[in-house]
Amino acid sequence: MVMLETEQTDNSKKRAAAKQENESICTGKVSVAQGQVAEPAMLTTISFNKKELENLLEQERERRQQLEWQMAFMQIASQQQQEMLLATKNKMVLAAGLAKLGIWEYDPTTKLFEFGDEFYALYATNAEREGRFMSFEQYIKEFVYPEDYWLFEEEKEFLVSGIGESIFKDFGHRIVRRDGIVRYIVVRRKIARDANENVVRIYGTNQDVTEWVNAEQERQQQAATIKNMAYFDSLTGLPNRQHLNEWLTKELDTARQQQLSGVVMFIDLDDLKMLNDTCGHSFGDKIIIAAGKRIVDVIGNKGFVARVGGDEFVVVLSGRYQREAIEDIAHKIGKALGKSQRFFGKNFHLAASIGIALYPENGDTTEEIIKNADNAMYAAKKFSKNCWRFYEEEMQIEAQKKMQLIGSLRYALQRGEFSLVYQPQILTSEQKIVGFEALLRWRNHEYGIISPLQFIPLAEQSGLIHGLGKWVLLEAGKFIRRLTEAGYPEIQIAVNISAKQIIADDFITIVRNTIKETGIKAAQLELEITESVLLTSMEEVIKKLNKLKKLGVKISLDDFGTGFSSLTYLRMLPVETLKIDKSFIDIITTDMQGAKIIDSIINMAHTVNMKVVAEGVETQQQLEYLQHNNCDLIQGYIFSQPIGAEKALALLVQGKNMG
Repeated sequence: MVMLETEQTDNSKKRAAAKQENESICTGKVSVAQGQVAEPAMLTTISFNKKELENLLEQERERRQQLEWQMAFMQIASQQQQEMLLATKNKMVLAAGLAKLGIWEYDPTTKLFEFGDEFYALYATNAEREGRFMSFEQYIKEFVYPEDYWLFEEEKEFLVSGIGESIFKDFGHRIVRRDGIVRYIVVRRKIARDANENVVRIYGTNQDVTEWVNAEQERQQQAATIKNMAYFDSLTGLPNRQHLNEWLTKELDTARQQQLSGVVMFIDLDDLKMLNDTCGHSFGDKIIIAAGKRIVDVIGNKGFVARVGGDEFVVVLSGRYQREAIEDIAHKIGKALGKSQRFFGKNFHLAASIGIALYPENGDTTEEIIKNADNAMYAAKKFSKNCWRFYEEEMQIEAQKKMQLIGSLRYALQRGEFSLVYQPQILTSEQKIVGFEALLRWRNHEYGIISPLQFIPLAEQSGLIHGLGKWVLLEAGKFIRRLTEAGYPEIQIAVNISAKQIIADDFITIVRNTIKETGIKAAQLELEITESVLLTSMEEVIKKLNKLKKLGVKISLDDFGTGFSSLTYLRMLPVETLKIDKSFIDIITTDMQGAKIIDSIINMAHTVNMKVVAEGVETQQQLEYLQHNNCDLIQGYIFSQPIGAEKALALLVQGKNMG
């Protein structure tokens, strides 16, 4: 009982002390209870007056208010962040739509794809209709074009069998949208792995590339058409000279390495020019087509047949042939060509002269073997026509005559035998003269008028082209000066330049001196190059042409379409104008379907900001076709034949136009 009372007394004392302590706090005074030993830090009595207590309470209210503001700010910031994330997502969805991208995920665990609305938009449907999750097999069944099922065999192996070790590649396939339209899709993906290199997700995109695929197919088709145009004769469909040169060069390289041999036949149709003159070119074209077919029928797959000129064909037979076997083939060709043919109600018997050269005995380069076969053909034609001749050293007599012609060339400049004539170039849209092409003519006192096709190659072979070309540039510059003084400074004069001239070390200097000496502007002079320059040092030629362009000289590509290399390097050359070869203009009147090749050339040139000149325009039908297809300039007999300087100036003065 005593203990209980003592405990009750102690409790009463504690309650009294606590009450006193509370009262002290309320009055701002705190003291140490009596009878207790205080710690050293608590010996000081802490007291607050009313003012200080109010300050403490005010500070507490401010702290609480600041916390409330911070919480409100954080809520606002969180809301803004959510809005920004939503805006970013909307932008990404919009960008995906513009790029025709559909985003997807693949879960290797569930083996399901997850697709959203932006993905299904490519398929003309939505997630509500299709569901957000779809298996690999279901995707193929629902959307893949049936003929492309096989493309997914490897893809399924990637996804299902050892996905962690697979190397993913972009691949394309066709789809069938819900509206039935077929589109082209490219699939790209990215693997996500965990810390243990296990695949946890595959993220990918499907992109609709239909427009790109269609454009690429059209581009490839146009390239194939132009390549076919460049390597095959438009009239007969046979390989052309360019094709023959490339093929025969490879054949001779193989023959040289493996010690093989072969035969080259040069075939020239007799009297075709007379037929063209008397019966018309349409008749002659029919003869050429029939001749090509009959030669092919004889040769079959034993050799290579090409048409290399108006009435000229070349046959190459690989392998060693006995002389009797070669004669038998030549006889069969002659016999096939001699069969009666009926065109336009007329019966006709064709004949041909054939020259035969053997390689490597009669030449081991393309140029040499064809030249010797050509010499043999001329020997056959000279002998009696409608026969064949093997190349012999005696045929060098003809080569000797060529040397005599070269001898005359050496003195032609001194004798004043050369002259320039000018053929107008007409701006199609305005039907007015905007330029002339300067053409070289040679009238020899012994041989008379000699064709440029005959003496220009001889000048190049002999090296005389450099002096002759320098003279042509100077004379053309003088004529430009006359035109300027007569009030026609806008007229350009185009001068043909050979590959031999361009690669000469002093060519740039010659052009620069010509401009300076004649006092003309560089822009008044246009230099026409042919695709043969591309067979020389490409890097050197491009470098020089760029220097000429910096001078202000205009550059044009002549005889475009007779070779293929220019298509490859066209963007590399500083060319401003393309001149379509006459052989393509001629087919306008004979093959309107084939004439669409011209459309391709014009469109291609305009795409790269080049002008187009059509050479050899002779008929109203050709003119109207070219006008309809937006050819920039025309040149040909329909307007004017090449004329002398005085007549050319008079033509400008008279203001003659195409009307």
